Amino acid sequence: MRTLALVSSLLVCGACTKDPEGPSLEIGTGDQEFEPLNDGDDAVVIQGPQGGFHLLGSLRATGIEPGDTANVFDENNPTMHFTVREDGERVDASNAFIQGLDEAGRGLYEVVGRFVFLDIQADEELVGSVITLTVELTDINGVALSAEVELNAVASPFNE
Repeated sequence: MRTLALVSSLLVCGACTKDPEGPSLEIGTGDQEFEPLNDGDDAVVIQGPQGGFHLLGSLRATGIEPGDTANVFDENNPTMHFTVREDGERVDASNAFIQGLDEAGRGLYEVVGRFVFLDIQADEELVGSVITLTVELTDINGVALSAEVELNAVASPFNE
């Protein structure tokens, strides 16, 4: 009977993780620190110095293998991808990227200020529209997460 109790305890603990609620992914923005985004928030369309346009995408995750931020070639680094849609049509020109996530404390890992390139010629093409920003993350262990938010596209005051 003691052996059965021990085996049952090991099976239950085998399902335990650092995060009892399981993996999670939150989408955000920010250039220096993570700023969460909620439906209805503004997405700032930024004109870069070479004339193209982008948004700043950030993410915060728990329950994943974060990889190594110091080594972009580390095989344990997660794959991530931001996409932007307007009326269901993709308007981004971004590709998936592989990199480690920074530790942010309490089991949180982040990527902050990633450029999400847009396939537009002028900010007026999106400004005033509702866009959907999506992020997908897959870690080395096959944990696949996604998050999305509907945002109001606004022009950066610094755009020409």
